Amino acid sequence: MFLLFLELLTSFSMQPLLTGFSSLRRKGFQACFFIALPFLSTVVYAQNQPFQIKDNESYQTDTLKFIHLTTTDGLSNSNVFGITQDHQGFIWFATEDGLNRFDGNNFVTYRHNDNDPHSIADNVIRKIFIDSENTLWVGTENGLSRYNLELDNFDTFTHHIDNNHSLRDNIIWDIYQNKKSKNQQFTNLLWVSTSEGLHTLQLNTNKLTFTRIDIRGYNNKFKEIKTIFQDKQNTFWFGSYDNGIHLVSKNFTYIGSLQEKNKYDLQVNAQALYDGKVIDNNYWLATDNGLFIVDDDYKLLSHLTATNNTSKNEQSLLSNNIRAITQYDDSHVWIATHKGLNIVNLVDDTITSHQNNKKDTSLSENWLMGMYKDNNNHL
Repeated sequence: MFLLFLELLTSFSMQPLLTGFSSLRRKGFQACFFIALPFLSTVVYAQNQPFQIKDNESYQTDTLKFIHLTTTDGLSNSNVFGITQDHQGFIWFATEDGLNRFDGNNFVTYRHNDNDPHSIADNVIRKIFIDSENTLWVGTENGLSRYNLELDNFDTFTHHIDNNHSLRDNIIWDIYQNKKSKNQQFTNLLWVSTSEGLHTLQLNTNKLTFTRIDIRGYNNKFKEIKTIFQDKQNTFWFGSYDNGIHLVSKNFTYIGSLQEKNKYDLQVNAQALYDGKVIDNNYWLATDNGLFIVDDDYKLLSHLTATNNTSKNEQSLLSNNIRAITQYDDSHVWIATHKGLNIVNLVDDTITSHQNNKKDTSLSENWLMGMYKDNNNHL
């Protein structure tokens, strides 16, 4: 399930790319948030009518209204694991039963077909990613698929016995592309994590082959990496779900575990890393033990958690299990948790909360799995 957040347009209009959003524009809407939620056959729009833009550009977030769409509208499955938008404006959803493409009005579903070698690799899809060349990559439980726009079909890459240039296994967990670099070779490097390890794929070559990453002496720590994040120093943060967070240099040298003594003397008391974002030149980490904020010198600045014993000056999250982080604007950061939505105000350090209640316009589920802000104002 996902949630679409629509910002009230107060100062200027943006031409939408999705034809289905044109009617929303006439009502004064601009930007969109998508929030993924599990186990419900509902899609949700958040109508931002109550937001009041003031002189200090702050706004009220206590009365967000959510409008629901259901699987009867065409979403193939209620469990949504990933969301992205392509250069044409289509929104793509990774679900437990197929890949969905949404044009603002209708869904198109792509499922695996045993009789079609160019169908998607599997119906269980955990990750979707669009690279710098606008190519859509789809990580499934049975291989990695690349979408061919002109043919409207897929090429699939899988494990092959005795071929060290293939994937180690077919269960795909994360897909990530190196940040921009002076070295074009590194910029065009795609990372793919599977149950058995890490791989890179050079995009600017005619023949696509996988390089299996060997971090000597530490390969056992890099199985089932669920989250890949690269910071401003080009250091990689690799997060598992139950084996901690590990740092690796841009030259693929192991730096250390954040759960053990390391050269930065940075300790992060969490076993899982679900998301990482750069906000105000700091690193925000979504973990299974709250939200950690680290500066670019690798010093811990803050650790926000859920607590029932909050004082007037102490802010609390709804849950320690943080799944996604999205910066809404210069002053607000949205935090998706397992018990609802938190919004952090960067100006006054306050935190507001949104949860399911009896109103039809509330969130229909508190367990949020992911969040995506559409980029129609940049396309």
